[in-house]
Amino acid sequence: MILLGISLLALLAGFIALQGSKTELPSLCSNCNVLFIVVDTLGASHIKAFGGTRDTMPKTTAFFKEHGALFTNAYATAPWTLPSISSTLFSEYPHAITYKDLEGVDRPELIGLLRSSGYVIRALVDDELLFILDAIYRPFSDGELTRAESPMDLAISAIKELRTQTRPYFLFVHDFNVHDPYKPQSPYDEYFGKTNEFPIVTMSDIQKANSAYDATTTEIFKLRYDQGIAQMDERIAHILDSLTTDDLTRTIIVVTSDHGEAFGEHGLLGHALTLHEEEVHVPLFVFVPGMAPETSATPVSLIDIAPTLAALAGIEIPEQFVGAHIFNKSDGPLYFVNGMPYYAAEIGKGGRFQTTLDELGASGSPRALIEPDSYGVKSGDWKLFYSNGVSNPYAPQVKTSDPDGIGLYNTAKDPRETHDMSATLEQAPPTLLKTFIEFGAYVTTP
Repeated sequence: MILLGISLLALLAGFIALQGSKTELPSLCSNCNVLFIVVDTLGASHIKAFGGTRDTMPKTTAFFKEHGALFTNAYATAPWTLPSISSTLFSEYPHAITYKDLEGVDRPELIGLLRSSGYVIRALVDDELLFILDAIYRPFSDGELTRAESPMDLAISAIKELRTQTRPYFLFVHDFNVHDPYKPQSPYDEYFGKTNEFPIVTMSDIQKANSAYDATTTEIFKLRYDQGIAQMDERIAHILDSLTTDDLTRTIIVVTSDHGEAFGEHGLLGHALTLHEEEVHVPLFVFVPGMAPETSATPVSLIDIAPTLAALAGIEIPEQFVGAHIFNKSDGPLYFVNGMPYYAAEIGKGGRFQTTLDELGASGSPRALIEPDSYGVKSGDWKLFYSNGVSNPYAPQVKTSDPDGIGLYNTAKDPRETHDMSATLEQAPPTLLKTFIEFGAYVTTP
């Protein structure tokens, strides 16, 4: 576990809720289907509606602007897949979820909750049997899972099959085609600009670029990534266009991501690196039948999705869920945790993620999903986080934090977090410092 320096705790302890308006609460949709799409590694800062410069997702954005809600201030709890998706399904911060919990016996989670309420469960997921994916797919049974190279491309046929069911369905689609390797196909490989360099950007390319940072190469990587998002926009739009009028009267739709991607904003490439905006700010699109369209700046977290879907379905929200109904939230703090799994960082060295939970001996373990090394709070215009400088799992030669381990930013005045104000912590609101201390105690207490 990480320990915050005694001097810092003493400083922060000398400082002693945010208020906001609630949005209109959608009506219950107790017999509604749920289509839950997760586009892995899709950062909000690369979508125009969420602050990006390129219009990478015009079709998806247009659908939800006309029919649903855009949450422009949505965040993952962690900057990589295992802790983020697990946190989303369990509505809990990832350091408090264990491998035993993944078996779905003692701790409630979204999939089991819907299944026990009569939902037909289906999941279209990546076809790789890696440690990370093996873990986050544990709440699904083998009969509910379909693995494919491009899960998004199977969604329309899955929906057609599920329409024949007499019970409502929950369809989970987790697609990795925005994740590296970035490999946009024609004609998307010419969107936003043309180049013959790096037609496919591999993890090896990213690791080399992290070793010898090159801004020109980074811009090419970013171009390929954005082209891949445009290609994904077309796939999502194809799914949305396939929905019938009847579907849209009884289907809740959520489109989001588990984390973003860094492109040199703080001298690093990739993800699982820091708690900076480029890695934790994610898009969130929500459609609920009968709701009025809106664009909301209310701060929301991915841990709020499970209780929201439960509430809309008329299901009692388990007391273990720490998230809240996103349509009934006031402005308040958001929390982040990062770290590596013991089983990957210690036992899995060499093979790292290229194995399963069973092979690593992680199944049923009471260990936390991740051993936290970083945590932070975003409250209003301010964000404060701590990191002990653990190495990037993808490029171990790269450190993930500044030497002092503390970052303080006013994200309203400095949305790209270019000016670290941690040398003068007294500028931070007392409420931020108080919640930071409290959350730090929650994360670091064994």
